[in-house]
Amino acid sequence: MIWALLFALIFSSSSSTDFAIPNYQKIIDKKVENKKSKKAINEIISEGKSYRKEYQKKAKKQTNLLHLYFVTNKSTEVQFDSIITNILLLKEEYRLTNLNVLRNSQDHINMEEWKLISDEIKGEMEKYLVEEEKSFAKKKEIFEELKVEIEKYIESDHQSVMRKNNIKKAVEEFLEIYQSNYEAISCLLINEQCIIYQYHFDKKNISKTSEEVNNRLSDVLYAYKNLHFKIVDNTSINEWENLQKKLAVPN
Repeated sequence: MIWALLFALIFSSSSSTDFAIPNYQKIIDKKVENKKSKKAINEIISEGKSYRKEYQKKAKKQTNLLHLYFVTNKSTEVQFDSIITNILLLKEEYRLTNLNVLRNSQDHINMEEWKLISDEIKGEMEKYLVEEEKSFAKKKEIFEELKVEIEKYIESDHQSVMRKNNIKKAVEEFLEIYQSNYEAISCLLINEQCIIYQYHFDKKNISKTSEEVNNRLSDVLYAYKNLHFKIVDNTSINEWENLQKKLAVPN
């Protein structure tokens, strides 16, 4: 179950790549004084929540399928490419929904209120990213455990040392790509020039921002795919079958 736990941490639907603002409704209730405006904003937020429930169901199916491909040594590149494309499209749709909720709610917020709200949003994002850093430290620990577990299943032969080193290097390369891309997204989220802090931001910039984040997420997903094939290339069928028990699919 080691990889299943790591998988859940990496591809969580509540990740920063979604641009979902933590406690946004509470911020609105606290900072918007006009009752009519507050009601209109809460309706916009509620519509976003309805979509979020639908999204989470789809996201779970797709990410579980991606994980299933990962733990199956006969999975093809075409299968990986197809599911990664679907995940990126779904993520983009959800991200655009969240950004549109933010932008549409601004139509009912004056500039003075928005200044207070954006300060609150930044505070919430900073707290969220602190938790993300703690989560990343946990991921690194799981990676170390994963490398140790993989080595246990590599049978001794004249190439075993080389194969263990290849897998160790592959895991470390994936972690490096994961870390660099999510750090870039974190920097974007706390940058005061980020779209989520701008008042009446141009809706044309929504797609641009989403595309930037999607490119980062794409790098991580394709690195995950590459990690799969590097492990397959360095394990026998018997070794993979034993290892597969550790790479269990989450429920």
